[in-house]
Amino acid sequence: MNRNNEKQHNLENELKGLSQVSLTEAESTEAFQIIMNRISKTNKQANRRLYVTRAFVTTSTLFVIAIIGWFIYSGISPEHDSFRSASNSNQLDGIELDLTIDKKHYSLHEDLIANVTLTNHTNKQRVIYVPTSVEEEEGIAAVMIEKRNETAVQFLDPKTNLGLPNINGRVFDDYVQVTLGANETIEQKFQWNKALFNQEAEDIVPADTGEYILSSFVVLDDLQAQTEDDEPEKQLITKLTLNLYDKEKPHDLYTEEACADTAIVCVNARTKDNAIKVSIGSSQLGNEEGRMIMGDSFERDINTETLLVEPHGTITLEFIHHYPEKLTIYQLDHHERGEGKELELPSFQAPEKSGYYTYEIDGVYSNGHAIHYLKIKVK
Repeated sequence: MNRNNEKQHNLENELKGLSQVSLTEAESTEAFQIIMNRISKTNKQANRRLYVTRAFVTTSTLFVIAIIGWFIYSGISPEHDSFRSASNSNQLDGIELDLTIDKKHYSLHEDLIANVTLTNHTNKQRVIYVPTSVEEEEGIAAVMIEKRNETAVQFLDPKTNLGLPNINGRVFDDYVQVTLGANETIEQKFQWNKALFNQEAEDIVPADTGEYILSSFVVLDDLQAQTEDDEPEKQLITKLTLNLYDKEKPHDLYTEEACADTAIVCVNARTKDNAIKVSIGSSQLGNEEGRMIMGDSFERDINTETLLVEPHGTITLEFIHHYPEKLTIYQLDHHERGEGKELELPSFQAPEKSGYYTYEIDGVYSNGHAIHYLKIKVK
């Protein structure tokens, strides 16, 4: 059997043996043609040569699964228009792979950082493998994003490899070896440069608005006990969906035009890169027509949007039409106020420690009094 026939034989076995996916004969043929057509083309991305290896076949299969088998993951489809964080995890043979992003909706100009967590739930050391070409940065998982229903994909780069002694060498040049101690958990952040490799045009293109599928992927087979031509069977995959939108859409932020004829205090919160609306809670505000009283928000209504902030970054409050005469900010702990701080300027610093924080902002205005709520996520 010549080399090309061996590749075809291995690819057919790969498609037949995919864990957790059952394809019809027609779908298997379509998937095989997608992979073979991709292999036959020259990869022009960054002028790097295409590695047609078992790692490439594995990652190509991941792309096929995303196109044909997404119905498996329909339970995590973003049916609700929420800006809260999104997370999903899967387990196989005692290894858990968790994928988390700050929210499900990003503007085209926002940073997208994905956090991958690997947990060994067994009482013995485990070794996993990550398909990674020798020219790519090494990480604890392969993380890929793709435009839904299109042949445009990109692998995310690890944000840093510092402090990760678990990454320890390669197997067959195309796999990174990662060691997990008994009951150990490790994590790593990955970032996307908002570019995609269009497989049909064989060119790098900027990402545009629409729905995307984010996938993380590792292999649990003992590759050192196999030959280079063997294809892995234990593939652990975790997926999420997200949306990119145009940051300049009018309804994303309060505007002077939208707030011109209302007594409600319209406030946006901004950093140098991001901006969101600030929620309004209880208030007593008046105009020439009388006085308006609003009740406080319920927990589920507060901060449906989350502002992404750098550690110790500056958050500026942008007031539309109504500027406060006095402004006091409180950090909330389970809806209990912490110590208040009166702001001389409409800005404050985010905490240094990564995590989610909720603030209650008490404003006194010329036409009354209002409480605002702001939720942030420190990277």
